[in-house]
Order: sequence, then C-alpha cells, then structure tokens
Amino acid sequence: MSDSPAASRWARLSHIVFFAVLVFVTAFQAPISDPAPDAFHEGEYAMYGVQGGHIPSGRALVLTHGGIDLIPARIASKLCPTDGQIVCVRGVNATFTFICEAVFLIVLVLITGLGTLRAIVAGFPAMTTLIAYNGSARSAFTLQTGSPNLRELFILLMLGCLFLLFRDEQRMTSRTRYLLVAATGFLSGLGIFWIFNRGEFGTLLLAGTTVGLAWLWRDWRPLPIAAAAWFAGVGLGGITGVYGGVASNFANMWYFQWDTTVYAMPFDVVAAAGPTIPVYAVLIGWAVIRIWLDLRADEHRSALPLLTLVGVLLFYGYQVHERPFAGYVAHVLWGLSLLFAVLFFRTTRQPATGSRLAALTVVSVAVSIGCAMLNARYMPPNPSQVARNLARNARAAFVKAPRDTDLVADGLRQAAAIIRARSPACTYAFSNEGLLYVLSNTPPCSRFAYPFYVGPDRQADAIADFEQSDPPIVLWASSTWSDAIFNRGLESRTPALAAWASAHFPYRLTLPGGYELRAREPFGPAPTRVAR
Repeated sequence: MSDSPAASRWARLSHIVFFAVLVFVTAFQAPISDPAPDAFHEGEYAMYGVQGGHIPSGRALVLTHGGIDLIPARIASKLCPTDGQIVCVRGVNATFTFICEAVFLIVLVLITGLGTLRAIVAGFPAMTTLIAYNGSARSAFTLQTGSPNLRELFILLMLGCLFLLFRDEQRMTSRTRYLLVAATGFLSGLGIFWIFNRGEFGTLLLAGTTVGLAWLWRDWRPLPIAAAAWFAGVGLGGITGVYGGVASNFANMWYFQWDTTVYAMPFDVVAAAGPTIPVYAVLIGWAVIRIWLDLRADEHRSALPLLTLVGVLLFYGYQVHERPFAGYVAHVLWGLSLLFAVLFFRTTRQPATGSRLAALTVVSVAVSIGCAMLNARYMPPNPSQVARNLARNARAAFVKAPRDTDLVADGLRQAAAIIRARSPACTYAFSNEGLLYVLSNTPPCSRFAYPFYVGPDRQADAIADFEQSDPPIVLWASSTWSDAIFNRGLESRTPALAAWASAHFPYRLTLPGGYELRAREPFGPAPTRVAR
C-alpha cells in the first residue's frame, strides 16, 4: 500500500521512538492509586477475581462485556493480595491498553510507512486521538473507555494481520498468504468472548475479508482455512477455560445482544456525537467514492483495505446507535483515524505535488481537531500533570499499593467490613456497586452480579439464585448514581425482584453516605424493622 520514498535510518528510528513514548505515556499516565471514582464500573472490572469468579450455586456468571471482566480480575487475584485488587486490576488493564495502542500504531505504520512527511501528516488524527482520549484520562476507569482501549485487542490484532496481507499480498507466496488468513481466523475465534459485541463483529470481519480475498485470488482455499482456524481459536478458549464455558458465553452473548431492555438508553446521538458527525460523514463519503472509483477501474486490491475499515466504522456506528453517549462515540475514532490514513496516502501517492500535500495537511489537522472536540472538556492534557502521574505510577510499582479499603467511600468500606465479619458464603449489591464483592472478599449470590443485569423476563431466574444461596446480609442502597441507573431504581426496573428482596431482608442498618445494609436477622439489640 505504500510507495513512500526511502527514508533515512535516523528518521525511521526517530519515528519509532516517538511512537514508543506516545504509547507508553498515554497507556500508563492515568493515576493508578487514586480513590475509586465509580464503584459500579471499577467493580465490573475487579469483582470476578473474588474466589476465582465462582458463586455458591456453581452456575455460569452472566458477564456483561466478556473476557475483559473476567481475565484481568483473575490475573490480579493471582498476582496481588486480596486487599490490593483495585490497583492491581488497574495495572493489568493499563498493560492491555498499552498492547492495544502498540498494535494500533503498527497498523498505522503498515498503511503509511515510517520516517517521511507523508507518514507523519497521515498519522496526525491517530496521534491526536491517543493524546485526546487516553492521554487525558483522569482515572484508570476513563482509560478503559479511551480510543483505542483494551476492548479492541483482538479486532486490532486481526487488522494487523489483514493490513500486512494487504500491503505485501502480491509479493507473498501462497503459503504466507494462507498463514496470515489462518492467523486472522484464529484471532477471531480466540477473541470471540474477549468482549461480546467485538467478538460478533470479528467473526463478520473474518467472513467478509476472507470472501473478498478468495474472490480476488480466484482461490477457494482461504475459506476453509479461515473457518478451521476460527474453530481452533474457539476450541483453545474452551479447552483452557480462559473465558469459562463456551456454551455459557454464547448464552451471555445472545442475552445482551437481544435483551436490550437491560441497558436501553434514550436515543440522542446528536447530543452525544455532535462535533464528530461531520468528520465521520465526510470520511465515510470520501471512502465510498474512492471505493466506487477503484471498483470501476478494476482496482479491487486497492478497494479491499477501504472496504475493511468502512465495515469497522459501520459496526461502531451501530454501537453508537445502541448506546448514544460520548464514551461510545470515542470508540469510533481510532478506526476513523486509520481510514483517514489510507485515504490520505491514496490521494498523495500519484504523484504528490507540494500544493496537494499542503492542502491535505490542512485537512489532516481539521480531522484531528474534529476527533479531539468530543473530548474538549478534558483537553488539552496538562503535560506537568501527566509527568506527575507517570512519576506517581512508577513509585507505586516499588512500594506497597494502597489497600482497597483506602480507595472507597466510608459507607461502602463499613458495609464490606460488616459483611466480611459475618463470613457469609455470598452477598449481593442491590445498589450495583461491584467493589462491595472485592472489599468483602465475598462473591455475589446470583449469576447476575448486578440487579442492573436482570432483564424484566429474568427476575424469576435471579430470585431462584437467592432462594438457593439464602444470603443473610446484602447491600441494599446507597446515594451513588448506580443506585438508580438512568433514573430507574430497583423497584422500577425489576419490581418482582425488589418485592421479593424487601420481604426477605426486613432489618436495616444505615451507614454513612446513604449506604444501607439489609439482613434476614436483627443487626443488634435495637433493630429497626422495615414496614411492609
């Protein structure tokens, strides 16, 4: 894909060093030892390491994302003490983000090359995206909604294989081509449960690109090779148990794909994505015109990379439709920056006059600004603050990490201590704060770890879990936002579950910060019984 002039060794080396520094700084600058700002989301990332992610009933957990919930938490549970899980999970997730960013820039280099002015200008939006979203993350959690973030691991690895194939396909032997097709298929299968919606799309991406390559090569063999490799990847995941059971993960995937009432949001994509809509529309339009011209000129090899990235963006655009808020719009931007790089390079390669390069440099800067505007309230990141964060994180690697109890609200800390002192087999966070499980080192009583995960038609299923496990004490409420997500509390979302729980936990204990525990038996000599 690249016919850039020979660049000097030092220019290429400088470009590589810059990218290495950019990836390291943006992936590891988020404060790793700060108080937890969000017990709901950080709980999702940490709670499945408690007692190996098992619940008393032995039933398969309902994971809302997939492996990104389970795997980092299990790694942290092996590496770090039980009272230091929050910081440890943050470190593991930052490492996965580092890998994703590195692969993202490798794909960019496969498109643009290294050490030339064209490569630098084509990469402006990609570099801006990393700085604007990952480089300005104010917490470890916001880094997990960056662009790209750990959700994109297997999609980016697949794109790395595909763009290596697109770049040198005509100079490769058939064996090398088949190996790259097989690698793409294996990564798609292995990563299908890493995050469920990306796993679904990865399978579609594999199917689409494999059919395109088979047609381009007039060779049917890539199709069975990709299919066999996909099954091998799924099989390896099943054999190792890295995601849990294959059948249960497919059930989770189906549940969250089709039972959309669980996470339904008001549709207002303009309010969420306003600044990026023109950039998104113009680049998609530019790409569609370029694809049409390529197909008319029988330049199918040139069209395939663009078709691949347009497919990526259409999928992510659909995700924005499903969850219309700025965090999900940001997930689109890494793909948008790669699409721009391909279009820029295509437009400047035949031959690039000074005036055309200058005009497209202005376009590159405009696209970069358009991508960054969505995060304007946090931009630009303060370089001195980033440097302080990196220094603090470096020190944290050599000193004892703060305990989990040091990082949460006093009411949640007290609630967890009371539960832990009673040593129940399980408990439950009706206020959707998964860090309760981490602090109390007590697993959830239901395979639905949050009541927010319980669809209206699954309330009887959740109640059955509670009746089997019979927990003595639960966290009932708090003053945090997650107690009534989208302004809908437990009684509104799941009235049958709320009624059952209220009847079975009649005694309450009020704690600081609006936290409230409920129990089946009195807390002390003067319990307050809830009127029914």
